[in-house]
Amino acid sequence: YRHGIVKPHHARARIARWGVAVSLLLMAAPSLAKPQPPAAALDTTKKANKSLNEAWAHLKAGRLDEARKAATVARKRITKALGAKHGYLADALRIEGLAAQRQGDFKRARRALVRALRIAEKAQEKSLAGEAQIARELALVLSKSRPTGEAEAFVRERLERLEKRVGSDS
Repeated sequence: YRHGIVKPHHARARIARWGVAVSLLLMAAPSLAKPQPPAAALDTTKKANKSLNEAWAHLKAGRLDEARKAATVARKRITKALGAKHGYLADALRIEGLAAQRQGDFKRARRALVRALRIAEKAQEKSLAGEAQIARELALVLSKSRPTGEAEAFVRERLERLEKRVGSDS
């Protein structure tokens, strides 16, 4: 054959090879688009959930130091596995805040609960009940550690936000 002229059977072979390559890429595309979480991330998530459950159990039993430690471990694991804006992180911070409040460490409690509330407000899996509980607990901490007017202003502001989101009955 001459330069630039491809025999028909050679052209069909090239097309067939390209067809196979394109088919393989198309079959692989869905798995490339949605990477599956590695087994290590799933294991970390399970461990974080276990730590969170342990923290709640310690808190309910009145073992406040153990509750704070377990909540801190859960917070670190949740951040590693799910990121710093996941709703579970708000749960871990809430436990830390409640334990600190019951120990009389209102500054630490306020810090943890404010952070938990910010995360709960922005989390993908919003929960009005969780957000409301955190806000209630933060209001209690503010009422014990700050002038009463600040706690009342906070509660008023939270109620206004809640009414905007849910709608008022009146």
